[in-house]
Amino acid sequence: MVNIGKKQFIFGIFILVLGLGLFGCNKQPVTNENIDVNNNATWNTNENSNIAVITTYDVDTSGWTIYRNEGYGFEFNYPPYYSTDKIYSIWQTKEGANNLKLQWGVNKYQETVFAISIFGLEDGGKVRSRYNFTGEKIKLNNGFIAEKDDYTHMMIEYNGYIYVISSSFINISKESEEYKEFVNVLNTLELQHIEK
Repeated sequence: MVNIGKKQFIFGIFILVLGLGLFGCNKQPVTNENIDVNNNATWNTNENSNIAVITTYDVDTSGWTIYRNEGYGFEFNYPPYYSTDKIYSIWQTKEGANNLKLQWGVNKYQETVFAISIFGLEDGGKVRSRYNFTGEKIKLNNGFIAEKDDYTHMMIEYNGYIYVISSSFINISKESEEYKEFVNVLNTLELQHIEK
């Protein structure tokens, strides 16, 4: 049996504690200060959680139109000029491919500013293969966690449904008006009774 002296034992404990302290100092705590939600560079990533945080902008939405769908438990606000400006078109489709339940969107000319598609959760495999979701997580301004694909879609699974949110402008400059329009609508999205 190895005989360790009292001084050697205390010195060993000191080295162990020091090593753990130094290792722990490299870890930054997860706080709101670590996530700059107003950075307009790109999806902002919190290194501790690997969850990107979407850009936000201060916008007065008090005069916006509310779209509410009780059947599938979601609502969001959008600017009233979407209904009156000739360069915008609001559209809605009912059931379709891959068990699509409902789809609502607004186009600016031929490009989609914002769209939301509702699918049955039981068809998650079909939806995932169609959109090629990567597992990359995004934290939206309202606290929801979505999964992003390689292109222009993000997905939230909740309460028996899959909500696929898309925009032609997800991956363009964060300074562009189209990107800001998309984000401003997205940040008003609410899902009924969702656990954030």
